[in-house]
Amino acid sequence: FTLIEVLIALAVFSIGILAVAKMQGHAIKGNYHGRTLSEATTKVSDQIEYLLSLPYDDMLLDDDDADGLAGLDDINPSDGNFTTATYSVFWNVADDQPAAGAKTIRFIVTWWENGRSHSHDFNTIKVDL
Repeated sequence: FTLIEVLIALAVFSIGILAVAKMQGHAIKGNYHGRTLSEATTKVSDQIEYLLSLPYDDMLLDDDDADGLAGLDDINPSDGNFTTATYSVFWNVADDQPAAGAKTIRFIVTWWENGRSHSHDFNTIKVDL
């Protein structure tokens, strides 16, 4: 091989290594976001299970501000909330939705990641049995 061929091969190899390093950085960021999203989902799931285990007329399942469906996306004020060091979980209740004797409950979890606010919402229905 000539010196020029070796130099070209080294240049191509270097570009490939730089691309792999950049992909590794993206993978780390993606894994971090996936972990925080999974933790947020777990926090909400725990709260959903807790509230669904309560009696239908429990005060935590009251539509405190009587805003019904219009207030399902409210964070402040919400019908209930709890906050951990990383996540805030809010829930809003709409009585008699989608039918009489049922409550639609929307859970919203928010958190900060890399200087940006993230949120996801989850819906469930509690039926008076």
